[in-house]
Amino acid sequence: MAKFTRLEVAKVMKDTGMVPLFYHQDLEVSKKVITACYKGGARLLEFTARGDFAHEVFGELVKYVTKELPQMIMGVGSVTDAASASRFMALGANFIVTPVLREDIALVCNRRKVLWSPGCGSLTEIARAEELGCDNKNHSFYSGSKALAEEYVLKNPRSYIWRIRMPFDERGVERSYLAKLLKYDTLIDATNSLTHLGDFITTSYDMMRKNSPHGLYNMVNPGGISTREIVNIMCEEMKLDREFKFFDSLEQFGACVKTPRSNCVISSDKVNSIPNITPMRPIEDALRDALENWC
Repeated sequence: MAKFTRLEVAKVMKDTGMVPLFYHQDLEVSKKVITACYKGGARLLEFTARGDFAHEVFGELVKYVTKELPQMIMGVGSVTDAASASRFMALGANFIVTPVLREDIALVCNRRKVLWSPGCGSLTEIARAEELGCDNKNHSFYSGSKALAEEYVLKNPRSYIWRIRMPFDERGVERSYLAKLLKYDTLIDATNSLTHLGDFITTSYDMMRKNSPHGLYNMVNPGGISTREIVNIMCEEMKLDREFKFFDSLEQFGACVKTPRSNCVISSDKVNSIPNITPMRPIEDALRDALENWC
């Protein structure tokens, strides 16, 4: 059951100004990450419930944190139904974050007096969340958490903030942007920046190793690319016998999704201007390399 009250959780959120989000299926890796966050000053952590047996990992983490990091407040994000919320609260979740407004989750959290934060996409949803007793609603908890975290981290002049966007590599895992494109029946044709994870790791490691200037960097592969261009390259490199379907407009797409999507091209000039580090490759080169080694 929850160790901290709703007021205590809200106060720590306000005082620390950041809520790290994290998930890993390996318990020992998760322990190391949470310990590092704690030593860095974080006193809340949102464990995102995205993988198989995530609740088992979370339960063991709560036991570890209770013993070793007693002031760390553990919560769970990406919760989409009341049963999952109840399961995580029984395992010790002190707050619940949902990507959409779910009244069934509101009821079970309120019964246990556990703070919950729904994702609200309209004024109507905000008003309904308030009627359900939520004082912690947000248009996007995820985006708000990132903004607060960046503001906090940048107070340290010897820090890096690396922004990635729509990550992918040669692995067809669930969270990969390319794997998502293969899964969906209908796509929206929009131009975006993307991040090849291998390029990101190589470049960021070089920056740390060579003590490159600190600050905020857009860690994306140079150049924007549209969804239609991507799937054309996928068909070419993967020999796909498939015709991808597209929505007629952003409005049509918006009517089919619960959470709004953003589309943008951001500049990687700052990171690629750093001397003596391995640069991020042009997006098409990185994309073709990933598809040639797809697994």
